[in-house]
Amino acid sequence: MSLAGLITEGVFTVLGLVPGTLTGDIATVHFGLNYTTILDVIGVVAFGFLYYLYRNAAKFGGGGGYAKDAVCGMQVRTADAPAHTTHQGQDYYFCSDNCHAKFEADPAKYTSGQPAQTMHETADDAATGAAVGATVRDPVCGMTIDPHTAAGHATHDGVDYSFCSDGCREDFLADPARHLTPTPAMSVVADAHRPRGTRPQADPDDTRAPAADPEVGAKPDENKENTMVDSSQQTTDPVCGMDVDPATAAANLEYEGTTYYFCSTHCATTFTADPHKYTSATTS
Repeated sequence: MSLAGLITEGVFTVLGLVPGTLTGDIATVHFGLNYTTILDVIGVVAFGFLYYLYRNAAKFGGGGGYAKDAVCGMQVRTADAPAHTTHQGQDYYFCSDNCHAKFEADPAKYTSGQPAQTMHETADDAATGAAVGATVRDPVCGMTIDPHTAAGHATHDGVDYSFCSDGCREDFLADPARHLTPTPAMSVVADAHRPRGTRPQADPDDTRAPAADPEVGAKPDENKENTMVDSSQQTTDPVCGMDVDPATAAANLEYEGTTYYFCSTHCATTFTADPHKYTSATTS
């Protein structure tokens, strides 16, 4: 390429086509003020003002419910952040599982002794409906949990709900009204005292075929090969997906020869209302 340039220059020189005098100014050679200078000044002032608002968002009541990913610096919404963890009493929210994994591998690298940079912690506490140390109830399984360490969050009608597991969160998102509207379902305690062989009163608006009657609190038959788990093993709550120890489970139900264990009486009641929905998912 350099050789081609030299050849071209030689050709133009031989033909006398190389100009020898400057015919005009290429650019302004002195400093002057014009309309572009005014636009530059306005742009710098506007940028400075926007940066000031960004740095003082909490002071002016902005950024409520948002936090900054400590790994990549991306702004994420705390109500439905893909990942969340607590380090030294401070909540951290992440844009992805990858950022979460990097943080967990070396928290000190990303915190440097500083707390997570929330956009407005006061607004965030108000959104979760509880201050630090307070607890709320999982609307799906009824379990009492700390919203700051909950496995998941979801916002419905402007209200933030906390969940003990991803299973409860997904169940809630599928049908929020079902878990927020009181139902006439019998409590597990009342169901346990119902005479054996009788069924709960059916909902007159429910057109589904009645399911087999689960036996509440029934002792597992140790001789049945299809018993779900041995009492010394961990099992999964079929409603919320939480791991449960059969020996300390809050409730258990026997349905079609299989015993199911639950983390709370609310999950057991939910299961009783529609056993087929949860057993079909378990056996599939």
